[in-house]
Amino acid sequence: MILYIKVELHRTVEAANLSNKRPVHIFPFNGIPHDVKVHQHDFHSIILATSGRSQLLTEAPVSDRRGISPDSAPNRWGLERGSVVLGIPGVVRKFQPGTDLAGLGIFYLTEWLVGETILRDQKTLEYLFFGASRFPTLAVEPIRTFSVSPETQEFLIRCLHEIESEYQATLPSLFEIKLIFLRFLHRLVGSYEATLGGVSADPFRAEIWAAVNLIEKWVQEHRDFDARELSRGVGCSAGHLYRIFATATGLSPTGYFQRRRMQAASQILLDSDSNLTEIAFQIGCSDSAHFSRLFKREMKTTPSAYRKRFRAPIQ
Repeated sequence: MILYIKVELHRTVEAANLSNKRPVHIFPFNGIPHDVKVHQHDFHSIILATSGRSQLLTEAPVSDRRGISPDSAPNRWGLERGSVVLGIPGVVRKFQPGTDLAGLGIFYLTEWLVGETILRDQKTLEYLFFGASRFPTLAVEPIRTFSVSPETQEFLIRCLHEIESEYQATLPSLFEIKLIFLRFLHRLVGSYEATLGGVSADPFRAEIWAAVNLIEKWVQEHRDFDARELSRGVGCSAGHLYRIFATATGLSPTGYFQRRRMQAASQILLDSDSNLTEIAFQIGCSDSAHFSRLFKREMKTTPSAYRKRFRAPIQ
């Protein structure tokens, strides 16, 4: 059911102050104003409700792992203390105006973390918080809601305070912020999985993860894609692997490799001064023109525009 025809507010990454120097943005809110607008983000978001009540209205399907039935329609969900809302870019949403819901909003730059080796075995964390950027089929369920215990809520708030304190340091450590944010996400995963009642949260079969991990290894090593080696590494025929991979992820193995390679290139654009020719060579493209074409296809912008948009000015 479509509730909203017109988006009144589009929140951009610039408006959220996200950059390579501030990859996590935290903002407190206290009540939902009467003039709250129908909005969407072009970044991933997390809402942690700390008090009060409201309703979330959205055009998109909402997954509620608590098993609570919707109040009056498939796109209207009750929120209260301890509620967590995970959203992906582009979802049209609105909170019930004039309510007393208070809490914290968290925006984060996906490319800053996706592909981290430490996440290799954290399957639920990867698909919950980065899956929509990596796997198109995981964008089918763009809003998820669940609840955390009071103890977990206190832990999560402490993590966010630690991130804010680190930002205030004379020389903020992005490594420290990354570790704290990963602890924050890991704790959320525990609460999410607890609501499933023993049902696996894993969206993919073992062969898919084996292919994903091997492709990730090639991306990190800046190797070329090899269909035969991939099928041998997974232990099934190339035709079967392509079918089950495309059905599960929404991309062919080759398409997924190209997406991850361009996401890896985005990290290089943020963290280095290398020119486009150097980056193209580093990730295995024949030249900067080829790299730019692939990057625009996957990231919906040019490498130069991406760097300008997300890289904070050098102080």
